[in-house]
Amino acid sequence: MSARMFLYAVSLFILSGCIQLNKPLDSQTQVRIKQISFENIVIQDELIVRAQSPGISGAVAGGLIPALIDSSIESKRQEEFHELMSPFYKGTVNFDARAAIALTSEKIKTLCPHTISGTKTTPLALNSDRKIKIQSGLSQNQAFLSLATDYSFSPDFKHLTISALALLWIKESDMEPAYRNILTYVSKPLGNGLKDSTEKWGANFANTYKSTLEMGFGDILLMLAMDLKCIPETPAENSKTAHGHIPASPLPIVSSVTQKPPTIMSGKLLSESPDRVLVRNSNGFLWSLPRAQ
Repeated sequence: MSARMFLYAVSLFILSGCIQLNKPLDSQTQVRIKQISFENIVIQDELIVRAQSPGISGAVAGGLIPALIDSSIESKRQEEFHELMSPFYKGTVNFDARAAIALTSEKIKTLCPHTISGTKTTPLALNSDRKIKIQSGLSQNQAFLSLATDYSFSPDFKHLTISALALLWIKESDMEPAYRNILTYVSKPLGNGLKDSTEKWGANFANTYKSTLEMGFGDILLMLAMDLKCIPETPAENSKTAHGHIPASPLPIVSSVTQKPPTIMSGKLLSESPDRVLVRNSNGFLWSLPRAQ
């Protein structure tokens, strides 16, 4: 299962009420942990986007002809998509996003200098067998922190979004981690959407895309450090509410992108700059967002 599909599956659990994904690190466990090994799971080495199938075969009686119709339409949509994305892919042809994220991952040791003992970036998902093997090697004051990181464009291609599922395991953890949360970065908009935006993301060897990816993952690590209490949050009595923009979230569809107004996300302010806010929303998730005007 890809990182994106895993995050999507988790979101379905949340929406159905089957699981409360945010699980804060309790103070007793925090005091006990003296050493954390950190693993960043990045399955993608490049940003891959595919046009969605319109699903015609599901709306027509089964058989060869509907399948051929569906295949033909899918092929046309992929051609449209290739034309739309080609300026971006030309700019990133020799860029390894996983390697770039791996370099940025080292910042977590500066943010949590007394607990993070080492970092590793891997394309391998954390399956049950590997998790159990890692846990069995932990001592009572050690923990294992995994971060499943995914990145994509918004439907209109104006925004780069980075999402990460953070899980912290101690020796006694079984199916339930000691800490769990989702952290999300949304870039400021670039261009007027669709090809205008993909051209701007890909311009000058995709320098804006590369710097945004680095900055965005840096914010993911900063929010993670705050959540693990490496960096103190503003006390509740002194905190204030902040507001940021979130773009529409469905997967991109070339032929039917709808221009919806951005959603406003409000939450407890963790950090701010002139154009960005880091907030914790009502369900505990952490967001780095363009500041709402």
